[in-house]
Amino acid sequence: MTLNNKKQPVTLTIAGFDPTAGAGVLADIKTFAAFNCYALAVATAITVQDTAKVYASTSLSADLVTDQLQALCQDIPIDAVKIGMLASEEIVLAIVDFLESYQPKFVVLDPLLYSTSGYPLLNPSAKNIVINKLFPLVTLLTPNLIEASLLLGEEIQDLEQMKIAARKLYNSCHSAVLIKGGHLTQDAIDLLYEGTNYQTFSAPRTDISAHGTGCALSSAIAAGLACGNGLIKSVENAKEFISKALKNTKKVGQGANLLNHFCNFGAYVNEH
Repeated sequence: MTLNNKKQPVTLTIAGFDPTAGAGVLADIKTFAAFNCYALAVATAITVQDTAKVYASTSLSADLVTDQLQALCQDIPIDAVKIGMLASEEIVLAIVDFLESYQPKFVVLDPLLYSTSGYPLLNPSAKNIVINKLFPLVTLLTPNLIEASLLLGEEIQDLEQMKIAARKLYNSCHSAVLIKGGHLTQDAIDLLYEGTNYQTFSAPRTDISAHGTGCALSSAIAAGLACGNGLIKSVENAKEFISKALKNTKKVGQGANLLNHFCNFGAYVNEH
């Protein structure tokens, strides 16, 4: 499927390297490709992990991250940026400098604090810098319930608390907020707040689980924005993409299932 002779959108992921390709830059590249975007990637850290857990992580130097970003943005026009694992305070500041200088049109930030298995993905001392310096520079934040709770220092257990949390996060940075409700006890409801209205996106709860769903959702939204869709349409398409990828998960290791990012290749390309 083509983009009606339009330029293929270019999307950049800034995230950690997961050797299973279930999350991080490799998973983001697969998601971008599923939306027919050309994928660029800058690694922030190298992890040691399998499908069961994260064993270790080594952050790259902030200078190396900066050099990667500068080399790309000086050469290739970038339509949208997705940010995942930040790893260290120095890398956060390097990304802030990049965003302030380059000013990409769309930036989606998935504020990863811990892996599913509980491994810390961001130095605790960097949290305030992320909130105060990075959040105001992004188009959309996509925390899950646990991440939103940690960012705000309060427990979030239902839709009404999600609304309060989304408003607080928005007021702190004036960036749109999508709180992912996969940890709710009822149906999985995601809540979008852009400063005025709340929009909910629901999906029937499934017994199927997989590693990397949050990474794939945020990168799918970034790809949708790069393709010319609005924020709500991009979230709708991303939710549909995740649902189908979950139904077609692969069991390639002894731990978590892995998403099938290419189960519906090309279906989310903007036709307009």
